[in-house]
Amino acid sequence: MRARTPFLAATVWIASAMTVPAAGGQGGTSTPAAGPLDSQALVTRYCATCHSRSGQAGGLRLDALDVSRFGAGEDAEVGELIIRRVRAGAMPPRGAPRPDAATLEAFAAWLEGERANAERLHPHPGRPRLRRLNRVEYGNAVRDLLGLSIDPAALVPPDNAAFGFDNISDVLGLSPTLQERYLAAADRVSALAVGDGTLEPEAHTYTIRQDVSQDRHIDGLPLGTLGGALIRHTFPLDGEYDLQVKLYRSNLGMMRGLQLAHPFELAIDGRPVRAATVGGPADLDAAFERPTETGDAIDARLSARVRVAAGPREVGVTFAEAAPSLDTVRLRPFLKSAQDTLDWTGRPHIQSLTIKGPFGPRSAGDTPSREAIFVCRPAQTSAETPCATRIVSRLLRRAYRQEVDRADLARAMRMYQAGRADGAFDTGIQRAIQFILASPKFIFRVERTTAAVPGAVSPLSDLDLASQLSFFLWSSLPDDALLDAAGRGSLHEPRAFEAQIRRLLADRRSSACGCIPTIC
Repeated sequence: MRARTPFLAATVWIASAMTVPAAGGQGGTSTPAAGPLDSQALVTRYCATCHSRSGQAGGLRLDALDVSRFGAGEDAEVGELIIRRVRAGAMPPRGAPRPDAATLEAFAAWLEGERANAERLHPHPGRPRLRRLNRVEYGNAVRDLLGLSIDPAALVPPDNAAFGFDNISDVLGLSPTLQERYLAAADRVSALAVGDGTLEPEAHTYTIRQDVSQDRHIDGLPLGTLGGALIRHTFPLDGEYDLQVKLYRSNLGMMRGLQLAHPFELAIDGRPVRAATVGGPADLDAAFERPTETGDAIDARLSARVRVAAGPREVGVTFAEAAPSLDTVRLRPFLKSAQDTLDWTGRPHIQSLTIKGPFGPRSAGDTPSREAIFVCRPAQTSAETPCATRIVSRLLRRAYRQEVDRADLARAMRMYQAGRADGAFDTGIQRAIQFILASPKFIFRVERTTAAVPGAVSPLSDLDLASQLSFFLWSSLPDDALLDAAGRGSLHEPRAFEAQIRRLLADRRSSACGCIPTIC
């Protein structure tokens, strides 16, 4: 069993000795709270008749109950049950002989005081539970470990929830199917983080909800633009990518907003890579004659193949705010601009952006994830193993939230050697990262207890305390500063612990939302 941590400790309510007005007495006259002899007599007289060996109403037997054991921490569950029933007025039941209200109040207060004293004298913090990282924690851990922002919803399924929370250990199981998803995620994430040159071209489609109004400026896009979206996408390699834009059509197949000309712009990190015009007399006439073919041609006009450097990029798709096409109708200003699915008038609306690639010559490039992973670069073959050991050791310490164990390092280095034999130095590091991300020591949070006597309360180690603190405030791994403080054994010092809490709260990760949005 482990001791409570300072920030997760449950406050134990200590019930003070109470005095209650005596039944039928004068104001100011009181009856002292019940003691063990009075309480025993009350249970024997009013409870043991039904809750006996012969009766056992509700599956509860009280005729052999010794209430004096409550103060020693025994029969805790029975005591809690009695307190709840008495406080609710359900024990003794209506119609059965029962003491007056003052006596019941004193009895309940005495029981609560005995339970609180037992908790103080005989603390029982509970057993540590194996806790799997939920989907949000997994994405945050990958981000902080490898410098790679991923969408965990595309890699692992949603988690079960209980009482409104999806990080409760009891419901975070691990089925064979989920285990396969974690293995596939480790393969995918390690390839993206290192920049695996053998990655096959793939497509990612970002869809804008149809009920989102596109008649106003979108935050992050250039001033003077309306509608569209700003999409944050990680390009895995330096290479060529197809950016395909699709506009909304009405339910009758007619593309919206072709009466007037609307300048369109596609940009990456604020640099325009495609400019075109949507709408005008020619497009409108063609849409009435051949709506499907015209819509496809306009979509192709907005698409482009461009060379993009690897790494996270902001892709903007929008329309310039053209004065001739401004809507002067303001009779219903608060309605959505795409409320009528049959309306083909108004402004064009962007439906989706599909990013395909990479194509052509490609390379790993210089990405934030590679910068976070490769803290050294071997200049010659003889320096590869020491450099790999340094990289893998650092990743192990952060991923497993503990000091590096020789056995863990040996296993990870064997995976590096196997990958190095199949390819280059980067391939070996990628294989080691894949092994680390698939390890139960990364996916699960395990608290290591050090109880000298079985059943005794053991203190939480500083490393486990660091892990609890970071996941509580960041929903992510502890950083190097927190692990260093835990390694020095200073986290159990109140001043050092408070300093770490303030530092973590000041970090932007403490206020991050519980999701990882891709479209803002």
